[in-house]
Amino acid sequence: MKREDAKILILTAISAIASLYAIFLFLTMKGPSSLGSYGLYAAQAASRDAKSRSLLAVTIYIGILGWVLTVYEIISTKRLQFSGTLRKIIDKEGFDRGIYRIFSSRGGGSRLAIMQALETPKLRNEIVKITNIDWKEVDRNIRILEASNLVKMQFSHGSLNVYRLTETGNELVKIITSYESRTSKNRTPVKI
Repeated sequence: MKREDAKILILTAISAIASLYAIFLFLTMKGPSSLGSYGLYAAQAASRDAKSRSLLAVTIYIGILGWVLTVYEIISTKRLQFSGTLRKIIDKEGFDRGIYRIFSSRGGGSRLAIMQALETPKLRNEIVKITNIDWKEVDRNIRILEASNLVKMQFSHGSLNVYRLTETGNELVKIITSYESRTSKNRTPVKI
């Protein structure tokens, strides 16, 4: 099971449990306790009713938030998947299946933008200006791309690091840009 699918399954389970618990609380909650309760017993019953109402409200909010997050995860997962044609082209070129995970997971579009910006060696600040991605996210994505042997540090002096594409990264960018140019003629957007 993929990590994204597990996240969606867990969020769905939490949302369903919270929703069912909210329904249970609503059905078992009694109205105002004014039916023959006097003195101390009336105060305890009112306190118990107030706690039940606040617990019901919190459970409803958790349920709603869980369902909203579930829908968001489903939409973001579907949006970042490779399209079938591009996946077949990359597979035919002999790239590892791990490449799919790098670009089909969250942040895949940012990693592709960073790789396209690195057609010539650049500093981190230059990458940030070109891609309009936060520098912390650029650093995190470059570490992921370095671990996959798609980007390499060419030069380092203090905090200045110059990054460049490896041969594998360069081939991958050429394949994706040639695919984009072919599909832009057909006006079909590339899904990454």
